[in-house]
Amino acid sequence: MQRLGSTVLGCVLSLCAMPAWANGIHQVTTQSPESVIYLSRNASTDIDAVYFNPAGTAFMKEGMHLYLADQALYMPVSLTATDVVKTNTKRDYEGKQFAPSIPSLFAAYNRELGSGHLALSGAFLMFGGGGAGKFDEGIQMFDVMAYHPMMQGTPSSKFSATRFFLGPQFNAAYTFLDERLAVALGYRFIYGYGTDHLELYSNGALLTPGGEYDSTRTGQAHGFVLSLAARPLSELTLALRGEYHTQLNMTADATGDERVKGVDPSFADGGVIKMQFPANINLGAAYQWGSTALTFSASYYLNRLARWGRLNDAERTKIASQYDNGYEVSLSVAERLASAPFTVGGGYHYNVAGATTETRSQLADFPNYHSVGLGGTYHYSDDLTITLGGNAAYFVPVDVNKYPRETAISQNVAASIGTAKFSKVGYSIALGVGYTF
Repeated sequence: MQRLGSTVLGCVLSLCAMPAWANGIHQVTTQSPESVIYLSRNASTDIDAVYFNPAGTAFMKEGMHLYLADQALYMPVSLTATDVVKTNTKRDYEGKQFAPSIPSLFAAYNRELGSGHLALSGAFLMFGGGGAGKFDEGIQMFDVMAYHPMMQGTPSSKFSATRFFLGPQFNAAYTFLDERLAVALGYRFIYGYGTDHLELYSNGALLTPGGEYDSTRTGQAHGFVLSLAARPLSELTLALRGEYHTQLNMTADATGDERVKGVDPSFADGGVIKMQFPANINLGAAYQWGSTALTFSASYYLNRLARWGRLNDAERTKIASQYDNGYEVSLSVAERLASAPFTVGGGYHYNVAGATTETRSQLADFPNYHSVGLGGTYHYSDDLTITLGGNAAYFVPVDVNKYPRETAISQNVAASIGTAKFSKVGYSIALGVGYTF
């Protein structure tokens, strides 16, 4: 892969919006095994430059480059919150976010054309989501929906969801000024798909009506990328990439919505949730010092310009103002071994999502995080490489539901459930095989 909002259920969409480490809210950018390992790829001139540095594909060697990769992720989730019935008691709600497979395919073709080099490239990627989330033993926000203080009964819930935001990206890049400057334009098509399943119980019996909710959400969006790369020195690559904000409208095909639509109409059958991949600016630098490669990357996410939310335009603008802009920084080092055909290394990454106390809830947590990656590449030949690595992330614990949003419904719900503490860690492993013709 970032609100109590006007809803208890509205946060569902974010549970699976970022099972991979999300850099912008809803957006996943660990798009290659190298990004899992080094965490700093904004100045890449390898095949994953198709995503991270499209202009950098014009600096690749001539020929056809193909790369097939996959990654798996697992994040145990813990929420400490007030028991719905025993209001003077805290309890732990355990869940998980996971993605057993997030495949990606990259291709780039580079050839000399005129006084420079032309590169045409494309990829099929998971731009966001890519997995599932489960709370098999329930979660407090949903237990509240099954509880009525005038009735005797112990409420409980079960919840699961999936989210996939995937599609192709295409780029064209060209070099100028004696191969020292390159520019690229890129286009993305994003198809969004998600499912939600919620069960509400009282004393172990499924509530009726509306005790079992199912929905499938779909939507489409388009995105655009502008990329610049420069090589003032043969050892130094500098890169700048900008992405225009992409709005993805997800429409629900739902059953059993009798209870949830009273909390949030967008979860009714035919309801629409407006999502955003915020506009962002990305900088990168890579320096080759003999057999050692050093990189630095930084990104800035314009959350406050996005039109978040599920309500009318005025409400979405108000919600956007409650976010902070997000940012991230990362560093990496890699060493090409002289004694064996391997490159090994690792990286460090720090992310600030831009979420605030007003925009976090029990499922829309969006904590800041630190991550560290390690791994390497086996150079079987000049044309064939195999990359394997992984990383671990620590998400800074946050209080959620601390301040409700603007609607009376969310204020009443927040008053009944109080502040909760959210924490999680994450683990990822990735494998990639590359070949150049």
